[in-house]
Amino acid sequence: MTIEVLPQELLDQVIPYLDAASLLRFSRALSKLDFIANSLFRVGTLLNKTLATLWPTLSFFYRFPAVPPNKQTKLFEALSALSVILTRYNCLAQLEYIDGSTIIDILPYLPRRISIRLPDGLRDDIILQMAQLGKQVESLVWNTIDTKLQRDDSLNQLQQSLVLLNPRRITNLPLSLYGTLEHLQSLTALAIPYIKGMACPTSSFLLMPALRTVMFEALDEHGRRAMIQILPISRITAVKFRVVDVGKLPNERELLAEIGFIDNIREWNKRVC
Repeated sequence: MTIEVLPQELLDQVIPYLDAASLLRFSRALSKLDFIANSLFRVGTLLNKTLATLWPTLSFFYRFPAVPPNKQTKLFEALSALSVILTRYNCLAQLEYIDGSTIIDILPYLPRRISIRLPDGLRDDIILQMAQLGKQVESLVWNTIDTKLQRDDSLNQLQQSLVLLNPRRITNLPLSLYGTLEHLQSLTALAIPYIKGMACPTSSFLLMPALRTVMFEALDEHGRRAMIQILPISRITAVKFRVVDVGKLPNERELLAEIGFIDNIREWNKRVC
């Protein structure tokens, strides 16, 4: 049996494990997969991007390559075709430090799975568009931690859009959105910045069935006590800290051991039996 006669179902199982260069050679060798090579080549040429930034993650960092107006239609068609392939093989697009207007323009042409760092501000427009497009957000990072919307209707719309979006991981969730936590049923990891005087939202953690990892920039004595109290009845398996010198509880290590957690200075990890 030659590789040419392998069923598409078997090829589909192989493709996600190939790096960009291997995929290009593999798809050029098989006429039935030539459309993949053509798609990679078209987008790479139009955007002047390397193969490694197109597959398995379509990556844009700091800037989206400038494209002349007369080539934008071709670009969006090519980007859309590549995104269909990326979605088929469960790959994603990663956007880091891209300006808001560009994100709005290209979102409809990106694969279903997205990892995104939002520009400054709450960017309710981007959250709403991703929700309307049915994007599956693997990671959502805010650059702001305390920005508040001035209009109540905008805040309500943003909260509803975030719940509909239902991301897997969130970093720096703004204070005005903490009320949505208990409704984020797919959230597995949450990173919380340190804000002096802010109470740890532990009651919400108990209502989040998928939450396994909570990361704090720092956690004061009151926050540590609150976390230790809810850990035995939560599904959380790891609590991590970036800063550790914000006041430890007396007998903290012993308290954690009693509830089945190991204190590793910057992490509390549930003991695996």
